[in-house]
Amino acid sequence: MKKILSVTGITCDDCAQKISKNLFSLPEVEDAIIDLENNTIELELNSAISTDTLKSVIKSAGNYNLIDIK
Repeated sequence: MKKILSVTGITCDDCAQKISKNLFSLPEVEDAIIDLENNTIELELNSAISTDTLKSVIKSAGNYNLIDIK
């Protein structure tokens, strides 16, 4: 299943790498494509994952906040 996340604070490749590393630590995440220009992350998931888990993992990478999921 695909999810598009809107995240604040993604400003550079280093930010993207930190977030990617954390997201890929989750067994549900198969792929993550980060768009710096639009502050979005396209996730490909192999099973459902809670919003709270995503928020926590993104926040733990630094000063980033999940604000929307589509």
